[in-house]
Amino acid sequence: MKKDKNKKSFDFFLIVIIILLVSLSCIIILFFHNNLFFVKLNYNTSLILIKKPELKHPDYCKNIKHSKRLPILMYHKVDTKTPTEYWVSNEKFQAQMQILLDNCFTPIFLNELYEYYLTGANLPARPIILTFDDGYENFFLNALPILKKFNFKSELFLITDYIGETNKWDSLKEQNYRHLSWMQIKEMQKSGLVNFESHTITHPKLAKIPLNQAKQEIIESKQILEQKLDMRINFFSYPYGSYNAETKKQVKDSGYLGAVGVYQKINFLNDLDMLALRRLNIERDITNKEFLTKISGEKKIIIDISDQKMKLLAGNTLISEYIISTGAKATPTPRGEFKILTKNKLGWSSLYNSYLPFSLQFFGNYLIHEVPYDKAGVRDGLDKLGQAVSHGCVRLDIGDAKEVFDWTDIGIGVVVQE
Repeated sequence: MKKDKNKKSFDFFLIVIIILLVSLSCIIILFFHNNLFFVKLNYNTSLILIKKPELKHPDYCKNIKHSKRLPILMYHKVDTKTPTEYWVSNEKFQAQMQILLDNCFTPIFLNELYEYYLTGANLPARPIILTFDDGYENFFLNALPILKKFNFKSELFLITDYIGETNKWDSLKEQNYRHLSWMQIKEMQKSGLVNFESHTITHPKLAKIPLNQAKQEIIESKQILEQKLDMRINFFSYPYGSYNAETKKQVKDSGYLGAVGVYQKINFLNDLDMLALRRLNIERDITNKEFLTKISGEKKIIIDISDQKMKLLAGNTLISEYIISTGAKATPTPRGEFKILTKNKLGWSSLYNSYLPFSLQFFGNYLIHEVPYDKAGVRDGLDKLGQAVSHGCVRLDIGDAKEVFDWTDIGIGVVVQE
C-alpha cells in the first residue's frame, strides 16, 4: 500500500511538472511570436530565429523637407572578399545602409517611382533606389540579410541565361562566381523586399549588336522571367549602360515601364526620363564620407565667421564640420558667395614667407589652407584655431585641410557668412 501511495505521489508530481513545462513553452512561443521572425540563410541551411528588425529613422527625420533629388545606386557584388572595384565588402555595405538610415533616406521600388511619375503619388521625403545588377548568388548570401535588418527595398536585375550558372566575363578573369538559382530567387520573392527585373538574356552591349538581336534580348528575357516567377517584369537594365535611340524605343515597345543605365548622376523628380534613369555606381574603395556626398547632391562649403567653423555640405546634408581661423579685425576674410577657383597642394606666400599646404583659392588672394609654416617648419597660429587671427585666409588644422582639399572640386560654391 505504501509503495502504491508513493507511486501515485510521484505520478502526480510528474504530471504537475509536465503541465508547468507546457505552460512555460506556450508563454515563450507567444512572446517570441511578436519578436522573432524566420530567415533562411541560404538554399541548403535550416531556418534559424533572428530578432525582428527594430531599426528605424531617427526622430529628426520627421521634420526634413521633401527633396526633388532621387539617387539610384548601382551595386554588383557584396562579399567578404573584394578583388575588383565592382565588389563592396559586407561591412562597408552595412555601413552604407546605416548612413541611409541615419540621414533619412528611404529605399523605394521602381514601381513606386513610376506611380509618382504617372499620378504624382506620395514619396518619402528622401527617396532612394537600391539596384543590383547581374544577380549574383552573394546577393542572397550577404546583401539580403543586411537589407532585411534595415527593412530596405531593392531591385535585382537578372540575366536569364546565367541563372544558376557562372558567367563568361568573370571566367575570363580566372574567377568563378555563381549567379542566383531559381530556387533562391523564388525564396527571395517571399521577403517582400526584392523586386526582380530584366538584364537581358546574355548581357551584351545592346548598342553594339544588330537590332533584331537586341530585340530578342529585351523581349525574351522579360518573357522568361514572367513565366518562371509568375509576376510582371516592368523594368530593364542596359548592360554596361549601352543603348541607343533604337534600343530605348524597343524597351518601351516591349512593355517595360522604365529602364536604368550608368550615368554617375542623380535624378530629379521634376525631370525624369523613365527609359534612361541615371545611376550612381558604388565601388569598393568609396569612403563613408564620399558615399554620403555622392547620394546627397551638390557640394558646398559654408564658412561661419561668428563661431569659427567650416561646414561641408552635399545638398542639405552635413558631411563634415571643422574648427577654423578666419581673418583678424584688421585683415578680415571677405564675406559673400564665391567659388573654388584653383587647388594647390603646397602654396607659397612671398608676402609672409610661409608655406600654405592644401590651398584652395576662392577669391583673389584669399585661400582656404592648412595652418602655415615657415622654412624652419614653425607653424603660425596652430594654437589659435577657433579665433579670428589670420591675415584674411581661412586656416584649418593639420589633417583637416587635406580632408577638405581632397573632398573639394574646382567650381563648387563657397559661402562666407557671419
